[in-house]
Amino acid sequence: MLRVESLDEPHDDDVPEPRRRAQRRSLASISLSPHGLFQISGYLFLRSQYSLMASWQRRWFEIRNGVLVHTLPDMRDRESVPLHLCAVKRGATADARRNVFELIAPNRSYVLQAESSSELSAWKACLKQAIETSLYAHTPGASCDETRATSQPAMSPELISGVAVHATSSQRSEDAYDAAGQAQRMARMRRVRGNTACADCGQVDPEWAAVSVGSLICIECSGVHRSLGVHVSKVRSVKLDNWEPELSQLMLRLGNSRATRIYEYKPCERPSADAPRETRTPFAVRKYADREFVRDFEGTHEELLAELARACGAADIAGALQALAQGADAGAVDVGTGRTPLMAATSMADFAMIELLLLWGADINQRASVTATTYAGDTAAL
Repeated sequence: MLRVESLDEPHDDDVPEPRRRAQRRSLASISLSPHGLFQISGYLFLRSQYSLMASWQRRWFEIRNGVLVHTLPDMRDRESVPLHLCAVKRGATADARRNVFELIAPNRSYVLQAESSSELSAWKACLKQAIETSLYAHTPGASCDETRATSQPAMSPELISGVAVHATSSQRSEDAYDAAGQAQRMARMRRVRGNTACADCGQVDPEWAAVSVGSLICIECSGVHRSLGVHVSKVRSVKLDNWEPELSQLMLRLGNSRATRIYEYKPCERPSADAPRETRTPFAVRKYADREFVRDFEGTHEELLAELARACGAADIAGALQALAQGADAGAVDVGTGRTPLMAATSMADFAMIELLLLWGADINQRASVTATTYAGDTAAL
């Protein structure tokens, strides 16, 4: 068991005994799971969600196995918040309280206050690690080793953003960053069909990625993609940048062969691997900005949106990319269900699909549009 010692509080020798006992009760405790991941428990102040005047209550919270468990006032009932769809951000209150942060969950937001800046850092670091670990665990094909390798950089047993942690040498060695796991994921990305050569010019061993279309490209073509703007293509380095697990899964499920069948459905002439930028740029504009070589959709705009919704609900990520390339709006609302493609992907817990839609401009804050007809149909189905 590890104990977080607040660095911004006086030492025990300088504190009266009653206050010292109260401080000891408030210290957050951190332990290591069997997989070497941090788990934290302790008291936080929770702001009331429904009170007209802001009221704060001291509650017990703990993180266990990717879930934030919140003990209600009667000490018998517990509220569990799965963390794989949550986010942590800095909090702000009207009365300028210190050490406040916010946990944003799908159904509500939790405004929380730690008892010191050191505990604030510990809670935020543990929550971010738990969210990342849980997110990767919900991704198809993820292994325990990959989950651990992805989550480890967020925490350190020596220092958690200014928090001193007392740990044994064996615990320190368990939490060393597993760089081999990250290298293995990058190697897997290279093994995807078609990814041994640049998707635009054919140069071998591409080291950059056009993540919004799931393709690997060479460094020369990556500069052209950047010039197109992030609304057309978003670029990352395979070797230099950090990769979120859902983005890696997106690349593994698409790849150059699938993207090429979509973006070069019609005959086109690619630039050569040694072509100058003046030749690469017009081709990239025609291929990605104008989507000149994409297959035309034979149907109405509503049918195209329905095809995107179908692909998102069926985990057909290549079908979703094709519908988007053909002009479907990632934030459009399905008239029949009142849901967006993002909602359909979320209901399937398909995080790679969610990432694709967000890259294409889906609004994570957009709400469902439920009409009277839709509501009547859903009620009748019950």
